[in-house]
Amino acid sequence: MNRLGVVCSILLSIVLTACGGGSGGSSPTPAPSPSPSPSPSPTSSNFDFGAMFTNLADNVIIPNYEAFKDSSEAFAGASGELAAYCSAIGLVEEASALEAAQTEWRALMVQWQRAEVHNLGPAADEANLLRNQIYADAETSVFDSCRTDRAVVLAEESGFDISTRVFTTRGLDALEYLLFEETLEHTCTTSNPQTDPWNARSELERKQARCGYAQEAANDISSAAATLHNAWISSGGNYRETFIGSTSTHELILESVSDAIFYVEQYTKDFKLGVPLGFNDGCTETACPADVESPFSNHALQNIRANVEAFSSIYHGGSGLSFDDIISNAGMASINTDFDADAQAIFTLVDAMIGVDENIADQAQTMLTSGNRDACESSANNPDIDQTVTACALYGLLKRQNDRLRTDFVTVVGVDLPDRVQGDTD
Repeated sequence: MNRLGVVCSILLSIVLTACGGGSGGSSPTPAPSPSPSPSPSPTSSNFDFGAMFTNLADNVIIPNYEAFKDSSEAFAGASGELAAYCSAIGLVEEASALEAAQTEWRALMVQWQRAEVHNLGPAADEANLLRNQIYADAETSVFDSCRTDRAVVLAEESGFDISTRVFTTRGLDALEYLLFEETLEHTCTTSNPQTDPWNARSELERKQARCGYAQEAANDISSAAATLHNAWISSGGNYRETFIGSTSTHELILESVSDAIFYVEQYTKDFKLGVPLGFNDGCTETACPADVESPFSNHALQNIRANVEAFSSIYHGGSGLSFDDIISNAGMASINTDFDADAQAIFTLVDAMIGVDENIADQAQTMLTSGNRDACESSANNPDIDQTVTACALYGLLKRQNDRLRTDFVTVVGVDLPDRVQGDTD
């Protein structure tokens, strides 16, 4: 690819990755003060940006996509846990087979939640086409259970093509509904020919139909995962070469990766916690428990943990060059220590919440029922010392990390805030 082609490809990736609106919210914790040290120029000769991007591609991004590709292929395969469950419906081993399939779904979701944090390049092309085929749950793509119920029936007909269905009825969120929702009745509130006869069918028939559509969705996810992985590798679309780039494109590539990892602000903090807990303008009530992520599996906390793990992985780049080395190279290694402390505090609280089976939806529901946010606000303002409402304390810890990202990180690394978060005064 010539230099003009490389630059155009990178610019297109950045524009598509940056799409999305900012969000509002309150200001529970003060932002860290920006570092006074001048930032290094991304085109300077004192840092090997080519080696950094090579390391991120070869040791973080491509391995994440490869792991998800392999796992999704196994899950969808004829000898996978999903097929085993579908075959066990109506038999004595049905319950254990379902549990195994649910366990595999959880593992798949964790793998994808890591990949979400580097949504750039092929995953972001064509308005996030491949990303949405795998998982479309975002502020503009809410899962649609009624349409999924209709698709379950349509999938029983010959010639059914899941690629014609909207993204809100496919992907990991649709699989979650099909595997975890215990109620077999359809969720449509208006009459339609697909779901009207549904509730009269036997329990066995409805389970089998749902499992059949789950297999369609799993195969669709596996296909998208293979396409995404192939787009990056040298023997396929070789976006790796574009990503590594040349000296003339390094500043653009650096911005694209920086923009991508702001996922932990716009999505992890603002939507996965901010909306259900009532900190974000997307919620107009005291709290909005219905907006929690992964509601059928109660997997929201694990998703958040995986996002922060991925952020830390990209930030440090494993044993190779990455953002932490840029910051150390600027003489500001203490910022790395602060980010690590932020991440560890988040992991500790999340693990404690999972350990005692606390969840975001229940705490949001308590606030909504009482109409009182005082305890939540206190925990968000003082997350280290007041964890009365643990989900709100988690929000406070994430806000502290993201405030540091907005100030110390962008100042020292020498990048701009993504367009999608510049209007966020949270």
